[in-house]
Amino acid sequence: MSVRWAAILPHGGQAIPELAGDLAERFRPTREGLETAAGAVADQIPSTIVIATPHGIRAEGGISISASEFTEGVLEGAGGRVQARYRVDVNTARAIAERARSRGLEAPLLAYGASSGPHSCLPMDWGVQVPLHFLAPPGEAAPSVVSLCPSRLLSFEDLARFGEAVADIMIESSEPMAFVASADLAHAHQADGPYGYHPAAREMDAAIVRHVQEDRLEDLFALDPGFIADAKPDALWQTAILAGLRRRVRLTSRFIAYDRPTYFGMLSACYLP
Repeated sequence: MSVRWAAILPHGGQAIPELAGDLAERFRPTREGLETAAGAVADQIPSTIVIATPHGIRAEGGISISASEFTEGVLEGAGGRVQARYRVDVNTARAIAERARSRGLEAPLLAYGASSGPHSCLPMDWGVQVPLHFLAPPGEAAPSVVSLCPSRLLSFEDLARFGEAVADIMIESSEPMAFVASADLAHAHQADGPYGYHPAAREMDAAIVRHVQEDRLEDLFALDPGFIADAKPDALWQTAILAGLRRRVRLTSRFIAYDRPTYFGMLSACYLP
């Protein structure tokens, strides 16, 4: 089997020390959760990390997939600036798209800049860059990346079926691979936050934490749409892909951390052989 591990990881940029500024101590539990997850998988080095993000280029009704030869991003914060560039595993990206389409799912391939070479480079969003900063620092030895961005118009079951397609391609590969659901929890915890306050946010985070701790991701599919809209999580769609992948891949769950340093919650968990 070529699936070495999977994870649910947050993407709050202030978890990166260079970006935290005066929020460094407040984000310490989240940063330590990311570091713990990275340490847990450090001896299971993949050649490719497939990462599902909520903040990439979304295509209505489909799951977009990176297909440029490279992806590159820059993050800036109060404390400084970090930049990262990774090679994209285009063959795996195309194989996932083809398998998904064979199952009736829309999976457009995205490219940017030149058609090939170093200028064939898709912009990398923070949902991809923040987890990779801890898991796989950029450089010659870094794994290749495939980024996925799911439409929120798709049902959770459709996204789980897409996760099954991802798992099948990874299992069939001769190269070791890993999967990350880049996922922050409810975004409505603070009245002065960009999405305001709603009491559903606390309930949503408690539900997600409980379902991750009990390893019952698919039970999240039954959450009421109004409840989801009030709490404003961005975790559920990527987590649904992970739930589908785990229908094909037997991994043991390990809950690591939950914290809410500002207006949104963040959770770290990993899934190991």
